[in-house]
Amino acid sequence: MLSQSVVDTDSASTDGSPGAMSDGTGADGLLKLNVDVSGGFSLKSDPLSIDGLEMEGDVLKLSVSYGGGCETHHFVVWTDSIFSDSSPPRVKLFIGHDGRGDACEALIARDLRVDLTPIKLVFETANPEQKGGVVSITVEGSDLTVPYSFGN
Repeated sequence: MLSQSVVDTDSASTDGSPGAMSDGTGADGLLKLNVDVSGGFSLKSDPLSIDGLEMEGDVLKLSVSYGGGCETHHFVVWTDSIFSDSSPPRVKLFIGHDGRGDACEALIARDLRVDLTPIKLVFETANPEQKGGVVSITVEGSDLTVPYSFGN
């Protein structure tokens, strides 16, 4: 996943509490999308640039970059699952990045992969008469948007 030789692994577990920072990856290498309607997740994050968004089925590939190289960085992805009134409806994702005090200055570029199935399930539950849909995915702190299409 790294675009350079600097090692930056994701090897932590999460306690599941709102605001907890972890890599959130499962055995399949995907970050879990946390759905939080309570607002309990923190918007606090170490600097992170969102360089690209791309859909691969139900998986969002986030190309990101950040400074570091000496510590393991951890990520959490969450949404409040609020669909905008636009057409297509828009859902915002929030990326939490914990650099764990990494003082190194290498520019790390990598891809994070996020399972968006929870968004599809919320959409399908709210629109049972539809056989599929399109939701526009945006990420806080970025002007990038990608359509998430499912069903038919």
